[in-house]
Amino acid sequence: MRPAQPFQPDRRDWAHAAALAALLFVLYAASAPRSVALEDDGLFVLSSYFLGIEHPPGYPLYTLLGKLFTLLPFGSVAYRVHLLSALFGAAACALLWMCARTLVEGRAPAWLAALGLGLAPVFWSQSVIAEVYTLNAFFFVLMVWLGLRASAGGLYWMALVYGLSLSNHWPLMLLVGPAFAILLWPLRMELMRRIGALSWLVILGLAPYAWMVYRSWRALPISFYGPLETLPEIWFFLSRTGYAGVDESPTAGWLDRIRYLQFMGAQLLLQLAVAGTFLAALGFAAQWRAFGTRVAAFLTVAFLMPSVVLIFLLGFDYDLLSKHVFHVYPLPSYAVAALWMALGLAWLSRRFALRPARTAALAAAVLALIGALGARANFSSEDTWAERYARIVLKTLPRGAAVFPQGDTDLPTIAYFHLVENERPDLTLYESKGLILGSRLFHQLRASEAEAQARLRSFIAAEAAPVVTTMAPLPGYALRDRWLYAEIDRAARDPAQVTIDIPEEAVAFFERA
Repeated sequence: MRPAQPFQPDRRDWAHAAALAALLFVLYAASAPRSVALEDDGLFVLSSYFLGIEHPPGYPLYTLLGKLFTLLPFGSVAYRVHLLSALFGAAACALLWMCARTLVEGRAPAWLAALGLGLAPVFWSQSVIAEVYTLNAFFFVLMVWLGLRASAGGLYWMALVYGLSLSNHWPLMLLVGPAFAILLWPLRMELMRRIGALSWLVILGLAPYAWMVYRSWRALPISFYGPLETLPEIWFFLSRTGYAGVDESPTAGWLDRIRYLQFMGAQLLLQLAVAGTFLAALGFAAQWRAFGTRVAAFLTVAFLMPSVVLIFLLGFDYDLLSKHVFHVYPLPSYAVAALWMALGLAWLSRRFALRPARTAALAAAVLALIGALGARANFSSEDTWAERYARIVLKTLPRGAAVFPQGDTDLPTIAYFHLVENERPDLTLYESKGLILGSRLFHQLRASEAEAQARLRSFIAAEAAPVVTTMAPLPGYALRDRWLYAEIDRAARDPAQVTIDIPEEAVAFFERA
């Protein structure tokens, strides 16, 4: 099932890969939200636009590339950054096409692998928003392509690419490191002989982190922790120490991990639409004879590390929010499953002596199922809820207010329209924990909890303009609840008093939405 001779791509192969990339890029560009979306989308757009500092570990390479895309002469700033994810999602699938051609004879299996990944619901969802996962998938598949063709000279490219991949999402790329050690085992002596030069190339790939630290010293509109000026602060940021309480729950146990394994299995069925998962299972069983022990072991370990092994490393409770966070991590695993799917198709075709036309028809049928599942949730070009919500909140806020947007829904979207689209320039945005926004009242890494609360209360006491919060009120103050936001009521004497005063615009928005 492997090509009789080592695969050497010709012009037709490159043309197929380019056509596939163009097809997927057009699909992603057409289905991407035209404005800011929810969750981290707005933060990645903001950090790209201002060359700011994203949440730990910073993702500096994505920020730099995102800035280039904000310079495009069409669409909203948010849509331009969405196209960055679209481009690298399409490029990752084109590279996967070349990997499948390297491993499996025939072009139909390669199309099945590449389009199967590109149309899968989760991969598609990450290709239409501002997020780091398609860039991570691109680096992973590029490393696979280089590793399958590895030579002594190619090790230098792999070292540089690996360093750059760590500058985008180091946790996921460190996880798959052992798999590449297996793939490059025949070159281990060359690796040891050239370790000095290769190490310097990895360090060169990490240079965006040095830029990020230097950039954090500037007065930036978006800077997650503010200036990183000491080695403990830099390590705290890069190591994601502040997320220890998010990644580890004291109540999580083995039952949660077992449920995540079940969830992972269900996701694999969903991403490849059951039929593709069946072909991937055939490919997994056939790979040891078809690819040889080393390549099969590489693919198996590369599949397990960002999925099953990651489940045992994380200490999430099994709940809706944590499942949503986890479900994007295994994209490299789905890329491997797509390669197994290609091999499964080739095995089935050979086992039953299917004609090329019937093999292509079977591939098309499986892709139709995967595409139908992906399309059901990912045509987001008309999704304007986040934009409408942020605009109505900004419209109803009192003039000149000091605004504390709270939560992943409010802060990124409101900050995007205020800081990028320049809506309501009379307002000033703050973050009550001293995170994300450059207009911080205290440095979160240097102020104790008591100092932070004292500075927040001192600011509110001295502020002459209205002080408002969205989503969640600041505790200890009387409030005028205006539904979309709450304004601190300075006239009330009872700090527990809440007065309901809902503007007509807020009522109309909820009636329409």
